[in-house]
Amino acid sequence: MTTIAWNPPRTQPWVIRETVCFNSLTHSFERCDLEIAGRWIIGIVPPGTSRQRIGFDGSMLVCTPGVIDVDCGGRDAGGARSVSLARCITTTGIPSLSPRATHRWPDAGETAPSDVLGIAICKPAQPLAVSRQVFPVVACQDLLSASSLLEFVSLSHVAGTRFGIRLASTPEGAGAFRERFCRSEINLLAYLQLLRESVTLFAPPRLARSDRAALAAAMCSVAVAMTPNASVDAIQREYGPQLQHGKLALSGLSGTSSGADEVRRSPKLLLPSGLDDSPAAALNRIVDAITVSAAAALKVYDTGMLRPGMKADICLFRDEPGSTSITGSRGFLMMIASRDPDSVLIEGSFARHADRRAASNSDVYSLPQAG
Repeated sequence: MTTIAWNPPRTQPWVIRETVCFNSLTHSFERCDLEIAGRWIIGIVPPGTSRQRIGFDGSMLVCTPGVIDVDCGGRDAGGARSVSLARCITTTGIPSLSPRATHRWPDAGETAPSDVLGIAICKPAQPLAVSRQVFPVVACQDLLSASSLLEFVSLSHVAGTRFGIRLASTPEGAGAFRERFCRSEINLLAYLQLLRESVTLFAPPRLARSDRAALAAAMCSVAVAMTPNASVDAIQREYGPQLQHGKLALSGLSGTSSGADEVRRSPKLLLPSGLDDSPAAALNRIVDAITVSAAAALKVYDTGMLRPGMKADICLFRDEPGSTSITGSRGFLMMIASRDPDSVLIEGSFARHADRRAASNSDVYSLPQAG
């Protein structure tokens, strides 16, 4: 295989011709022409029918939507950008102190603020850009009283914004809350009728049985961090209703707080233990939990799938022999868990290239060519 260099235009529409794209509505791979203009996907048309003159042959590429990590958490706020891009992560939710809070990736020598007063979104390819606040977050362990929580909720409603509630991440923290309020965090939230659609709940991988029952009928989105001790199988048992109704977001996929071993393992945490025997519907929901459902949990509706009107956040894989023999969501999950993308487009610009440079100053992409 040989390669040629190609530089995408910034002021004109262009196309990736006859490529294979993952369709998030049908959870299937389909061959098409993928049209892009600036930061946006402007068209997905049958293969060979695009009228765009500028572009390249994508017949040897497979395109998937970028993964969304709702809650990187921790002071490292998601790890080095090169790690995030290698995992197909194109949007992250990060701790933020104010609407003007900035985030610079740790491999640039800086970290995010440690005091979490909100969630902002950041793009791994834009290390110096100001992150965009999406909603405020309150931690249950910081509450002085139930009335302080209601005051926070009231202010969020006045501002017309979604709001987040962070549950204790350890049994000790949950126990301390129960001692102060004589009930669990979820029980109090249910009593106050706060498990509503405008809420994103940042929850631990495991819940008490009574909390699972209270959460089963809730309308809120739930973001649950993936860890080596919290497999997809376990999370499906704990948060089955949320996963089934598209209200679950799997997060923490770019975290490095637990060390290098977790960094290497985390993409594989997305694979159920019985991957080959898992029903297609269950795998579809897992894919949604790291793409479209994750975007909704962040109150971001312009990314998470490949369709016109969405941002061009796209992962490009070389179409290796046999890679298309596994189709649908099973193929999507196996691809991102076992391989690095050949390149990553973030808002229409190449942020990662085949030579493994991340956020390069050059947008030149080495195109695979037969020969």
